[in-house]
Amino acid sequence: MDFVLSGNNLKSIPHDLRPREKAQRHGIDSLTNVELLALILNQGIRGKSVLELASELLSFKGWTFLTSPASVTRMIKGLNAAQWFKILALGEIAKRYENEKASKQTLVKDPSAVFELFRHRFKGLMQERLLLIGLTSKNHIVFEKIISFGSEQSVHVESNDIFHELIRHKSKRFILVHNHPSGIVKPSEQDIQTTYVLKEQSKKVGLVFLDHIIIGEDQYYSMAKHFG
Repeated sequence: MDFVLSGNNLKSIPHDLRPREKAQRHGIDSLTNVELLALILNQGIRGKSVLELASELLSFKGWTFLTSPASVTRMIKGLNAAQWFKILALGEIAKRYENEKASKQTLVKDPSAVFELFRHRFKGLMQERLLLIGLTSKNHIVFEKIISFGSEQSVHVESNDIFHELIRHKSKRFILVHNHPSGIVKPSEQDIQTTYVLKEQSKKVGLVFLDHIIIGEDQYYSMAKHFG
């Protein structure tokens, strides 16, 4: 007779096969990816056990579905609010882990290094965001912070907000990074004009604006490289 998992939550799974009990016996590292995700989700949806739901989520390129959970979970009907926020929280934890790991690689040598360090922060986003990176005199990262959330086509920030963060962190050199959700990294006229104005304002207050980098899905555009 075939063994079929029925029921939507972990309690409906035979005791010996439940992820929590397996982890208690053999350690959390003994769980498969499906079992780990099922342990977090705790229950399935109509017509799918929690293990089947976890397996379906992971079928979208494995754990990389966490980099763009909204696009994946829209394909799966029936997720309740608690499950939805658990998935969003996992995605945010993954991003913050990558950010923390990137921040330890603190030397910024060129625009390509910035791109590799922070590209994950913008992956899958449907709105523009502006990242401020404060540096030491030798271009080591002091801090980084998203300072503005925009729309699909624009993001706005006041120069005083940038200067305040730099002064607060005692950083006199900085780089700005923002994304183009379209994937097209060529700057708009507004991007160019804003960068020029901010560079001139920075000089007046003793700050050094090193670069403004636009990030697409797999490429970037360095204002400093093209305009000096």
